[in-house]
Amino acid sequence: MKWIEFRLTSLIVGVSLMLVVGCSQPVWGMGKNRLPREPLRSKDLPKKHPKAPEYFAICTATADGRNFKEIIKDPRRAVTHGRVSKDHQWITFTRHNKFNARGIAIPETSYKETEILMCRIDGSEIQTLVPPKKGATNCNSYWTPDGKSIIYVSSDNPEKKGRIYLLDIETRTRKQLSTPDGYDAGDPYTDGTHVVFPARKPNVRGGHVIHIMNMDGTGFRRLSSVPQRQAKGEYDPKISPDGKKVAFMRAGKKGMKGEINLIVTDINTGAESNLSVPASNNWDAMPEWSSDGKRLIFWHVNRKEPLKSGLYTITADGSDRRRISLPKGYQYTICSFWPGTGSGPDAKIIFSVRKFSPQIRRQIEQMQK
Repeated sequence: MKWIEFRLTSLIVGVSLMLVVGCSQPVWGMGKNRLPREPLRSKDLPKKHPKAPEYFAICTATADGRNFKEIIKDPRRAVTHGRVSKDHQWITFTRHNKFNARGIAIPETSYKETEILMCRIDGSEIQTLVPPKKGATNCNSYWTPDGKSIIYVSSDNPEKKGRIYLLDIETRTRKQLSTPDGYDAGDPYTDGTHVVFPARKPNVRGGHVIHIMNMDGTGFRRLSSVPQRQAKGEYDPKISPDGKKVAFMRAGKKGMKGEINLIVTDINTGAESNLSVPASNNWDAMPEWSSDGKRLIFWHVNRKEPLKSGLYTITADGSDRRRISLPKGYQYTICSFWPGTGSGPDAKIIFSVRKFSPQIRRQIEQMQK
């Protein structure tokens, strides 16, 4: 039993959060009128490992776990960072294309050759917004408040460094946002006035830390209380609906191999609150605000008790921590609320999953007995 618990913990913890950075079937939508996509040839790929996930998917549900539905599925490539547009008509998401020896493309292997796509809310009409490019990263897209553009990070530039871009959905033209020379940026988010993102100053030791600036690049400053030289990594910042706070994840002393804490900081005063259990060696990762600002949703990994891993919500002051009851047999990861649906039990959420292989599912069933 202890061996099974160890194996499952290793499986869950093995999902890296370094988020800066043939197959007979392509990504497919669950709805009608899906656009055809060129399939990957099985002969060009390593044989899929029997313990590799059965498939990857982006799903939706309500905040109490009801109405679970798979929207986008792919048998070999991870599909992540699903975000719903303001009008609830479209989803933008990232797909991984760099395959490993197990015959799957996942974030832990590489963020190179990622691409950004969009589809209808039912999974139909899949379209490529930013195509994959050899050696480059294009990922982590988020809708702008007006729903006309997406903001994302890309290394498809002469410097081959993380830079922030806006892509106009209608014209498909992209614009690079102005950031200080040399800074390596990632995981951007905008409320239409400010942009928050992790950045790392060149030629200085340490990890990425959270910065903030105006949309035109002015007012650039470090928001985090931790200097870069002391940082082990801060990622995925999100501005609260009232524009006063930023939630993000911060790696502890052991970096991404140790604990990850959920931090909320006041934009004006810099005061910080740690909403995670200190020194737990667990992960509370990638927080996202509800549209009413009352709760945050995040991905929790419990190292000691892996069956308690999953998606959780918590109030902005760190109270009322709740696990979302979702179907068994999946590993739940990157998540967010739908815009404008609040934080109650009927609020809608979108999230990424990995369907456990039959072997792993049998191990989990033994643990649950």
